[in-house]
Amino acid sequence: MPLLEKIDVAWLSLQDWNDTVSQSLMNAVDLENESRLSVCRRNAFVFVSLILLVALTYSNSFHASWHFDDGPNILENRRVHLKNLSWAEVRKTFLSTPSGSQIEFFRPLSRFSLALNYFLGGDQVFGYHVVNVSIHVIASLFLYLFLYHTFHLPLLRARYGKYSHFVAMLATSLWAVHPIQTQAVTYIVQRMTSMGGMFFIMAMYFYVRALGESSKKRKGFFRVSCATAGLLALLSKENTALLPVNLFLYHLLLVQGLTVRAAKKTFMGLLLACVLPVCAVLGYLIIKHDVVSQVFGLYVTRPFTPWERLLTETRAVLLYIGLLLYPLPSMFSPDHDISISVSIFSPPSTFVSVMLILALLVAGLLVSRR
Repeated sequence: MPLLEKIDVAWLSLQDWNDTVSQSLMNAVDLENESRLSVCRRNAFVFVSLILLVALTYSNSFHASWHFDDGPNILENRRVHLKNLSWAEVRKTFLSTPSGSQIEFFRPLSRFSLALNYFLGGDQVFGYHVVNVSIHVIASLFLYLFLYHTFHLPLLRARYGKYSHFVAMLATSLWAVHPIQTQAVTYIVQRMTSMGGMFFIMAMYFYVRALGESSKKRKGFFRVSCATAGLLALLSKENTALLPVNLFLYHLLLVQGLTVRAAKKTFMGLLLACVLPVCAVLGYLIIKHDVVSQVFGLYVTRPFTPWERLLTETRAVLLYIGLLLYPLPSMFSPDHDISISVSIFSPPSTFVSVMLILALLVAGLLVSRR
Protein backbone atom coordinates (compact mmCIF):
# COMPACT_ATOMS: atom_id res chain seq x y z
CA MET A 1 0.00 0.00 0.00
CA PRO A 2 1.46 3.38 -1.00
CA LEU A 3 2.46 5.71 1.82
CA LEU A 4 -0.26 8.28 1.02
CA GLU A 5 -2.98 5.61 1.15
CA LYS A 6 -1.65 4.43 4.53
CA ILE A 7 -1.78 7.99 5.82
CA ASP A 8 -5.36 8.37 4.55
CA VAL A 9 -6.44 5.14 6.24
CA ALA A 10 -4.75 6.14 9.51
CA TRP A 11 -6.38 9.58 9.34
CA LEU A 12 -9.83 8.10 8.76
CA SER A 13 -9.31 5.67 11.65
CA LEU A 14 -8.24 8.55 13.87
CA GLN A 15 -11.34 10.53 12.87
CA ASP A 16 -13.58 7.53 13.62
CA TRP A 17 -11.94 7.17 17.04
CA ASN A 18 -12.33 10.90 17.70
CA ASP A 19 -16.01 10.80 16.72
CA THR A 20 -16.60 7.82 19.02
CA VAL A 21 -14.90 9.49 21.98
CA SER A 22 -16.70 12.79 21.34
CA GLN A 23 -20.06 11.06 21.17
CA SER A 24 -19.32 9.19 24.40
CA LEU A 25 -18.41 12.42 26.15
CA MET A 26 -21.53 14.13 24.84
CA ASN A 27 -23.67 11.26 26.07
CA ALA A 28 -21.96 11.45 29.46
CA VAL A 29 -22.97 15.07 29.93
CA ASP A 30 -26.15 14.94 27.87
CA LEU A 31 -28.58 16.90 29.97
CA GLU A 32 -31.51 15.28 28.19
CA ASN A 33 -30.49 11.92 29.70
CA GLU A 34 -31.20 13.06 33.24
CA SER A 35 -34.70 11.63 33.19
CA ARG A 36 -33.38 8.14 32.40
CA LEU A 37 -32.11 7.77 35.96
CA SER A 38 -34.39 7.52 38.95
CA VAL A 39 -34.48 10.42 41.41
CA CYS A 40 -33.11 8.14 44.11
CA ARG A 41 -30.08 7.13 42.03
CA ARG A 42 -29.39 10.72 40.96
CA ASN A 43 -29.55 11.98 44.53
CA ALA A 44 -27.40 9.12 45.81
CA PHE A 45 -24.73 9.95 43.23
CA VAL A 46 -24.80 13.64 44.16
CA PHE A 47 -24.70 12.98 47.91
CA VAL A 48 -21.74 10.60 47.69
CA SER A 49 -19.93 12.96 45.29
CA LEU A 50 -20.44 15.99 47.53
CA ILE A 51 -19.31 14.14 50.66
CA LEU A 52 -16.12 12.97 48.94
CA LEU A 53 -15.53 16.37 47.36
CA VAL A 54 -15.81 18.30 50.64
CA ALA A 55 -13.85 15.68 52.59
CA LEU A 56 -10.97 15.80 50.08
CA THR A 57 -11.03 19.60 49.93
CA TYR A 58 -10.71 19.97 53.71
CA SER A 59 -8.69 16.80 54.36
CA ASN A 60 -5.62 18.80 55.42
CA SER A 61 -7.50 20.94 57.96
CA PHE A 62 -8.44 18.36 60.62
CA HIS A 63 -5.42 19.20 62.76
CA ALA A 64 -5.41 22.98 62.26
CA SER A 65 -4.62 24.65 65.58
CA TRP A 66 -6.54 27.17 67.68
CA HIS A 67 -6.53 30.78 66.46
CA PHE A 68 -7.67 34.25 67.53
CA ASP A 69 -11.23 34.13 68.96
CA ASP A 70 -10.97 30.40 69.63
CA GLY A 71 -9.23 31.25 72.91
CA PRO A 72 -11.80 33.50 74.63
CA ASN A 73 -14.76 31.60 73.15
CA ILE A 74 -13.64 28.03 73.89
CA LEU A 75 -10.32 27.47 75.63
CA GLU A 76 -10.73 30.24 78.22
CA ASN A 77 -14.51 30.06 78.50
CA ARG A 78 -15.32 27.82 81.46
CA ARG A 79 -19.04 27.86 80.71
CA VAL A 80 -18.51 25.72 77.60
CA HIS A 81 -16.26 23.27 79.45
CA LEU A 82 -19.06 20.71 79.80
CA LYS A 83 -18.34 18.20 82.60
CA ASN A 84 -21.52 16.10 82.33
CA LEU A 85 -24.85 16.12 80.50
CA SER A 86 -26.99 17.26 83.41
CA TRP A 87 -29.45 20.08 82.73
CA ALA A 88 -27.55 22.46 85.04
CA GLU A 89 -24.35 21.95 83.03
CA VAL A 90 -26.10 22.13 79.64
CA ARG A 91 -27.97 25.29 80.63
CA LYS A 92 -24.67 26.87 81.63
CA THR A 93 -23.45 26.58 78.04
CA PHE A 94 -26.50 28.55 76.84
CA LEU A 95 -25.57 31.47 79.08
CA SER A 96 -21.96 32.07 78.12
CA THR A 97 -20.35 35.22 76.80
CA PRO A 98 -17.18 35.02 74.66
CA SER A 99 -15.07 35.68 77.75
CA GLY A 100 -17.23 33.59 80.10
CA SER A 101 -17.20 36.41 82.67
CA GLN A 102 -20.90 37.29 82.53
CA ILE A 103 -24.22 35.44 82.31
CA GLU A 104 -25.75 36.13 78.91
CA PHE A 105 -27.98 34.31 76.42
CA PHE A 106 -25.49 34.14 73.56
CA ARG A 107 -25.89 31.88 70.48
CA PRO A 108 -26.91 28.93 72.66
CA LEU A 109 -27.12 26.20 70.03
CA SER A 110 -23.70 26.75 68.47
CA ARG A 111 -22.16 27.17 71.93
CA PHE A 112 -23.77 23.93 73.12
CA SER A 113 -22.22 22.12 70.13
CA LEU A 114 -18.79 23.49 71.09
CA ALA A 115 -19.43 22.36 74.67
CA LEU A 116 -20.24 18.83 73.46
CA ASN A 117 -16.96 18.80 71.56
CA TYR A 118 -15.14 19.84 74.72
CA PHE A 119 -16.99 17.17 76.72
CA LEU A 120 -15.92 14.45 74.27
CA GLY A 121 -12.42 15.57 73.36
CA GLY A 122 -11.29 18.43 75.55
CA ASP A 123 -8.96 20.81 73.73
CA GLN A 124 -8.04 18.33 70.99
CA VAL A 125 -8.85 20.08 67.71
CA PHE A 126 -9.63 16.99 65.60
CA GLY A 127 -13.19 16.51 66.87
CA TYR A 128 -14.05 20.18 66.38
CA HIS A 129 -12.90 20.07 62.77
CA VAL A 130 -14.83 16.86 62.08
CA VAL A 131 -18.02 18.58 63.23
CA ASN A 132 -17.25 21.75 61.25
CA VAL A 133 -16.68 19.81 58.03
CA SER A 134 -19.79 17.70 58.68
CA ILE A 135 -21.89 20.86 59.04
CA HIS A 136 -20.56 22.07 55.70
CA VAL A 137 -21.39 18.72 54.09
CA ILE A 138 -24.97 18.78 55.41
CA ALA A 139 -25.40 22.38 54.21
CA SER A 140 -24.16 21.35 50.76
CA LEU A 141 -26.59 18.42 50.54
CA PHE A 142 -29.56 20.59 51.46
CA LEU A 143 -28.42 23.32 49.08
CA TYR A 144 -28.50 20.82 46.23
CA LEU A 145 -32.00 19.68 47.20
CA PHE A 146 -33.16 23.28 47.54
CA LEU A 147 -31.87 24.25 44.09
CA TYR A 148 -33.22 21.08 42.48
CA HIS A 149 -36.75 21.69 43.78
CA THR A 150 -36.53 25.41 42.98
CA PHE A 151 -35.98 24.61 39.30
CA HIS A 152 -39.19 22.58 39.41
CA LEU A 153 -41.36 25.48 40.56
CA PRO A 154 -44.20 26.26 38.11
CA LEU A 155 -42.57 29.50 36.92
CA LEU A 156 -39.25 27.76 36.21
CA ARG A 157 -40.09 24.15 35.34
CA ALA A 158 -40.66 24.60 31.61
CA ARG A 159 -37.35 26.37 31.09
CA TYR A 160 -35.06 24.71 33.65
CA GLY A 161 -36.78 21.53 34.81
CA LYS A 162 -34.95 19.12 32.51
CA TYR A 163 -31.58 20.60 33.51
CA SER A 164 -32.36 20.82 37.23
CA HIS A 165 -30.20 17.91 38.38
CA PHE A 166 -27.10 18.93 36.44
CA VAL A 167 -27.30 22.66 37.23
CA ALA A 168 -28.07 22.09 40.92
CA MET A 169 -25.18 19.64 41.22
CA LEU A 170 -22.75 21.98 39.45
CA ALA A 171 -23.80 25.05 41.46
CA THR A 172 -23.61 23.16 44.77
CA SER A 173 -20.19 21.70 43.95
CA LEU A 174 -18.80 25.14 43.17
CA TRP A 175 -20.35 26.53 46.37
CA ALA A 176 -19.03 23.67 48.50
CA VAL A 177 -15.38 23.97 47.44
CA HIS A 178 -15.17 27.72 46.84
CA PRO A 179 -12.27 29.24 48.83
CA ILE A 180 -14.62 31.84 50.31
CA GLN A 181 -15.97 29.07 52.58
CA THR A 182 -12.55 28.26 54.02
CA GLN A 183 -12.65 30.44 57.13
CA ALA A 184 -16.17 29.36 58.15
CA VAL A 185 -15.14 25.69 57.94
CA THR A 186 -11.54 25.63 59.20
CA TYR A 187 -11.68 28.43 61.82
CA ILE A 188 -13.21 26.49 64.72
CA VAL A 189 -15.22 29.24 66.42
CA GLN A 190 -16.75 30.23 63.08
CA ARG A 191 -18.95 27.17 63.48
CA MET A 192 -21.51 29.72 64.66
CA THR A 193 -21.64 31.08 61.13
CA SER A 194 -21.66 27.71 59.37
CA MET A 195 -24.34 26.29 61.70
CA GLY A 196 -26.54 29.33 61.13
CA GLY A 197 -26.02 28.94 57.39
CA MET A 198 -26.81 25.22 57.49
CA PHE A 199 -30.14 25.69 59.28
CA PHE A 200 -30.92 28.69 57.05
CA ILE A 201 -30.52 26.55 53.92
CA MET A 202 -32.54 23.74 55.51
CA ALA A 203 -35.37 26.18 56.24
CA MET A 204 -35.37 27.35 52.61
CA TYR A 205 -35.49 23.72 51.43
CA PHE A 206 -38.40 22.82 53.72
CA TYR A 207 -40.22 25.94 52.51
CA VAL A 208 -39.97 25.02 48.83
CA ARG A 209 -41.00 21.44 49.63
CA ALA A 210 -44.12 22.73 51.40
CA LEU A 211 -45.02 24.69 48.26
CA GLY A 212 -45.02 21.56 46.11
CA GLU A 213 -47.07 19.34 48.41
CA SER A 214 -50.76 18.67 47.83
CA SER A 215 -51.23 16.62 51.00
CA LYS A 216 -52.18 18.81 53.96
CA LYS A 217 -50.29 16.58 56.38
CA ARG A 218 -47.06 16.68 54.38
CA LYS A 219 -47.43 20.39 53.72
CA GLY A 220 -47.92 20.97 57.45
CA PHE A 221 -44.89 18.81 58.23
CA PHE A 222 -42.63 20.81 55.94
CA ARG A 223 -43.96 24.11 57.26
CA VAL A 224 -43.24 23.08 60.84
CA SER A 225 -39.81 21.86 59.73
CA CYS A 226 -39.16 25.23 58.08
CA ALA A 227 -40.10 27.13 61.23
CA THR A 228 -38.02 24.78 63.40
CA ALA A 229 -34.95 25.10 61.18
CA GLY A 230 -35.38 28.89 61.17
CA LEU A 231 -35.48 28.96 64.96
CA LEU A 232 -32.38 26.74 65.19
CA ALA A 233 -30.60 29.08 62.76
CA LEU A 234 -31.49 32.07 64.94
CA LEU A 235 -30.17 30.26 68.02
CA SER A 236 -26.90 29.63 66.15
CA LYS A 237 -26.25 33.19 64.95
CA GLU A 238 -28.36 36.34 65.01
CA ASN A 239 -27.98 37.42 61.37
CA THR A 240 -30.22 34.51 60.32
CA ALA A 241 -33.15 36.62 61.57
CA LEU A 242 -33.29 37.79 57.94
CA LEU A 243 -34.78 34.43 56.93
CA PRO A 244 -38.34 35.88 56.64
CA VAL A 245 -37.00 38.54 54.25
CA ASN A 246 -35.42 35.84 52.10
CA LEU A 247 -38.61 33.79 52.10
CA PHE A 248 -40.64 36.86 51.16
CA LEU A 249 -38.39 37.69 48.18
CA TYR A 250 -38.14 34.04 47.15
CA HIS A 251 -41.92 33.58 47.14
CA LEU A 252 -42.55 36.89 45.43
CA LEU A 253 -39.98 36.52 42.65
CA LEU A 254 -39.94 32.77 41.96
CA VAL A 255 -43.32 31.49 43.09
CA GLN A 256 -45.99 34.12 42.46
CA GLY A 257 -44.26 36.62 40.21
CA LEU A 258 -43.58 40.29 40.89
CA THR A 259 -46.92 42.09 41.10
CA VAL A 260 -48.40 44.48 43.69
CA ARG A 261 -51.19 42.03 44.52
CA ALA A 262 -48.74 39.15 44.92
CA ALA A 263 -46.49 41.30 47.12
CA LYS A 264 -49.34 42.12 49.50
CA LYS A 265 -50.54 38.52 49.67
CA THR A 266 -47.02 37.14 50.22
CA PHE A 267 -46.19 39.75 52.85
CA MET A 268 -49.32 39.03 54.92
CA GLY A 269 -48.78 35.27 54.75
CA LEU A 270 -45.16 35.43 55.81
CA LEU A 271 -45.97 38.04 58.44
CA LEU A 272 -48.18 35.52 60.22
CA ALA A 273 -46.02 32.47 59.53
CA CYS A 274 -42.50 33.81 60.08
CA VAL A 275 -42.17 37.41 61.19
CA LEU A 276 -44.42 37.20 64.25
CA PRO A 277 -42.69 34.08 65.70
CA VAL A 278 -39.28 35.67 65.13
CA CYS A 279 -40.46 38.89 66.77
CA ALA A 280 -41.78 36.85 69.69
CA VAL A 281 -38.37 35.20 70.19
CA LEU A 282 -36.56 38.54 69.86
CA GLY A 283 -39.04 40.14 72.26
CA TYR A 284 -38.37 37.44 74.83
CA LEU A 285 -34.62 37.95 74.50
CA ILE A 286 -34.97 41.72 74.78
CA ILE A 287 -37.21 41.59 77.86
CA LYS A 288 -35.65 38.62 79.63
CA HIS A 289 -31.99 39.10 78.82
CA ASP A 290 -31.77 42.75 77.67
CA VAL A 291 -30.11 41.67 74.42
CA VAL A 292 -30.17 45.15 72.82
CA SER A 293 -28.18 46.74 75.65
CA GLN A 294 -25.76 43.83 75.63
CA VAL A 295 -25.18 44.08 71.87
CA PHE A 296 -24.59 47.81 71.91
CA GLY A 297 -22.51 47.41 75.05
CA LEU A 298 -20.02 45.35 73.06
CA TYR A 299 -19.08 48.48 71.09
CA VAL A 300 -17.73 50.20 74.20
CA THR A 301 -14.50 48.23 73.84
CA ARG A 302 -14.40 48.22 70.05
CA PRO A 303 -12.60 50.75 67.83
CA PHE A 304 -15.76 51.54 65.85
CA THR A 305 -19.40 52.46 66.41
CA PRO A 306 -22.45 50.54 65.09
CA TRP A 307 -22.91 53.23 62.40
CA GLU A 308 -19.28 52.95 61.30
CA ARG A 309 -19.65 49.18 61.17
CA LEU A 310 -22.73 49.48 58.96
CA LEU A 311 -20.91 51.81 56.56
CA THR A 312 -17.87 49.52 56.49
CA GLU A 313 -20.10 46.53 55.70
CA THR A 314 -21.06 48.11 52.35
CA ARG A 315 -17.44 47.86 51.25
CA ALA A 316 -17.18 44.37 52.71
CA VAL A 317 -20.17 43.23 50.64
CA LEU A 318 -18.51 44.34 47.40
CA LEU A 319 -15.25 42.77 48.54
CA TYR A 320 -16.96 39.41 48.96
CA ILE A 321 -18.72 39.71 45.62
CA GLY A 322 -15.29 40.28 44.07
CA LEU A 323 -13.85 37.30 45.91
CA LEU A 324 -16.67 35.10 44.62
CA LEU A 325 -15.62 35.98 41.08
CA TYR A 326 -11.85 36.09 41.65
CA PRO A 327 -10.75 34.42 44.91
CA LEU A 328 -7.37 35.79 45.96
CA PRO A 329 -5.79 33.56 48.65
CA SER A 330 -4.23 36.52 50.46
CA MET A 331 -7.66 38.05 51.04
CA PHE A 332 -9.02 35.02 52.90
CA SER A 333 -6.56 35.18 55.78
CA PRO A 334 -7.94 36.33 59.16
CA ASP A 335 -4.94 38.68 59.23
CA HIS A 336 -6.40 40.61 56.32
CA ASP A 337 -8.13 43.68 57.68
CA ILE A 338 -10.35 46.37 56.19
CA SER A 339 -10.17 50.03 57.13
CA ILE A 340 -13.10 51.54 59.01
CA SER A 341 -15.54 53.86 57.23
CA VAL A 342 -15.90 56.83 59.57
CA SER A 343 -18.45 58.55 57.30
CA ILE A 344 -20.16 57.96 53.98
CA PHE A 345 -17.39 59.91 52.21
CA SER A 346 -14.40 58.73 54.26
CA PRO A 347 -12.92 56.77 52.67
CA PRO A 348 -14.46 57.76 49.31
CA SER A 349 -14.92 54.09 48.41
CA THR A 350 -17.73 53.96 51.00
CA PHE A 351 -19.97 56.24 48.93
CA VAL A 352 -19.07 54.32 45.78
CA SER A 353 -19.97 51.04 47.51
CA VAL A 354 -23.35 52.37 48.68
CA MET A 355 -24.18 53.58 45.16
CA LEU A 356 -23.10 50.30 43.56
CA ILE A 357 -25.20 48.24 45.99
CA LEU A 358 -28.23 50.45 45.30
CA ALA A 359 -27.60 50.07 41.56
CA LEU A 360 -27.45 46.28 41.91
CA LEU A 361 -30.75 46.28 43.82
CA VAL A 362 -32.45 48.46 41.20
CA ALA A 363 -31.04 46.32 38.37
CA GLY A 364 -32.29 43.17 40.11
CA LEU A 365 -35.75 44.69 40.48
CA LEU A 366 -35.88 45.66 36.81
CA VAL A 367 -34.72 42.24 35.66
CA SER A 368 -37.19 40.46 37.95
CA ARG A 369 -40.10 42.42 36.47
CA ARG A 370 -39.24 40.93 33.08
